[in-house]
Amino acid sequence: MKTTEETIKVIMTGLCSREDDESEYCPLIEHLAAEAVEDFEVCVQEEMIDPEAAVHFMCLVDSMYRREAYFEGTKVLGEIFRYAGREDVTERLELLSGFDEVYDDAYEDFLLLFLDTDEIDEYLMEMHLRIIAKKQEMERKL
Repeated sequence: MKTTEETIKVIMTGLCSREDDESEYCPLIEHLAAEAVEDFEVCVQEEMIDPEAAVHFMCLVDSMYRREAYFEGTKVLGEIFRYAGREDVTERLELLSGFDEVYDDAYEDFLLLFLDTDEIDEYLMEMHLRIIAKKQEMERKL
């Protein structure tokens, strides 16, 4: 594993120091986040993760991001994939530890890119609408 981490450091150093890149994010982190979103969608569609649980899981990860617990949020996401039987995704997420040694904002950028997608927004919006409905219901009872 040490050789893999060293290789990642070299690649990350090269990619993240490029001046000509149009994106403000490292391309490897962008790719890793996009793959994680796709994998999460597959897990829900193939019922490896219950859709109801998916809403709560994404709210938990979003909450951790908002509290600036980027490393922890990524670890929770890895555990969600492990729960779904997708060890391969969990292992890919563990690559971020090698990125983080070279690129200070690796976990933060990864979570931002993961959460800031239409697919994940649907889960977060679902929870937001539930909260609003619950508040309205409580107000009607008063």
